Amino acid sequence: HFQAAAMGAGAGVAAAFHAPLAGTIFVVEEAASYFSKRLFFHALLTCTCAVLVTIMLSHALGFQEVSMYNPATFCSFEVVWAPFVLLQAVQVGLVCGVLAAIFNRIIVKLNVARTLQQRRLGDGSKALLWRRLLEVVAISLVTTAFA
Repeated sequence: HFQAAAMGAGAGVAAAFHAPLAGTIFVVEEAASYFSKRLFFHALLTCTCAVLVTIMLSHALGFQEVSMYNPATFCSFEVVWAPFVLLQAVQVGLVCGVLAAIFNRIIVKLNVARTLQQRRLGDGSKALLWRRLLEVVAISLVTTAFA
């Protein structure tokens, strides 16, 4: 049943953005607990059907198609590279790369700690469930504070 819920979440993402690959990647990366070729295929099929149904319903109900992929007439296609902008892009890339490396180290350490905690407390223990709930609440509060 978890796979069906994960595919439903992916279908929602795909339908919202008209992007079946985005929904599929969401399922594989975030919602599913493991990766398999069968899950990938089912997620891709589900997300594609969700996008097709959304498009058909939009046309049947007469909604205007609003898409970020439609070219606007006022856009300029000239590319002007200013050295200062390029320097800023390099700086942002370096800072984001360092932050991503730190984030990955933290995630690996947390996963190791969770695994050791699960072995020590047991799979179905109430203490483990409460600790996981508190971890989710703490992460939610931290991300809300910085949002």
